[in-house]
Amino acid sequence: MIALRPGVVLVDVVRSDIVESVHSGHVVILDGDDVIELGDPHQPLFPRSSNKPLQAVGMRQLGLDGPRRNCIGRGVAFGRTQQSGRLRDAGVRRIR
Repeated sequence: MIALRPGVVLVDVVRSDIVESVHSGHVVILDGDDVIELGDPHQPLFPRSSNKPLQAVGMRQLGLDGPRRNCIGRGVAFGRTQQSGRLRDAGVRRIR
């Protein structure tokens, strides 16, 4: 079994001098021959929502947002739904 380790703190969201939330992660920074690693970037990852822009690009490259596919913008909107699976976009509701 793989035990995922928590990342290092990357960002503090501060509002009115109060840390509202903390975002952590694992990062690799490449600068010429220099490699800087924060956290453990070698462990497995589950990208989930961070893949949505890449999925949308792939859908567009395949023509899934064009008139011949009859889903102008709607197919791309489907790829951007919330993790909860709720289909808020009116265009997405029409696909169902």
